[in-house]
Amino acid sequence: NYNLGADTLLYTSISTGSRAGGFSASYNSKPEAFKPVKQEKNTSIEAGFKTTILDGKARINGAVFKYTLKDFQAQVFETVATGSVILNAGDVEGMGAELDLTYAVTEDFEVIASLGLLDTEMDSNKSTIVGGQTVSLDGVSLPSAPEVSYSLISRYYIGNVSLQLDYSWQDKHFLQVENDPYSESPS
Repeated sequence: NYNLGADTLLYTSISTGSRAGGFSASYNSKPEAFKPVKQEKNTSIEAGFKTTILDGKARINGAVFKYTLKDFQAQVFETVATGSVILNAGDVEGMGAELDLTYAVTEDFEVIASLGLLDTEMDSNKSTIVGGQTVSLDGVSLPSAPEVSYSLISRYYIGNVSLQLDYSWQDKHFLQVENDPYSESPS
């Protein structure tokens, strides 16, 4: 962390983490369901800022980040007959940016806006079956990872109670790791 002044903080971070390995423990009777799942490892780098402007009436926070997931653990659903299995689907590279602004219009009323940008891609030699067809996991995006998202919030405080009106939007994205059209969530 570095304080650029009384109202501005710059920061960078490098972090690592992991998700323990294990077994699928699925009701699936396929041999893959009984294979051990390796530990997933995460390395992330982030840089950003936090600043207060306009005599404390506004806060702006921004960040850029990049991460790598090695041996990404994914639940892959195949068919009703075979069910799903958890496996190490491949390695994932992701990068993005976030920006948010909070502005106090009055002492009791604030407006908040946020924007998120995200790009993820899996490098995989695995495939799965979706709707009777073999689908490669190579080049797919992570599930529930829209490329663009934003939100707007207006909040009014009345003593210990707040009234809030909010709107959020997400770009189309997939809900399953296979990125099949059946799991596409529209924007």
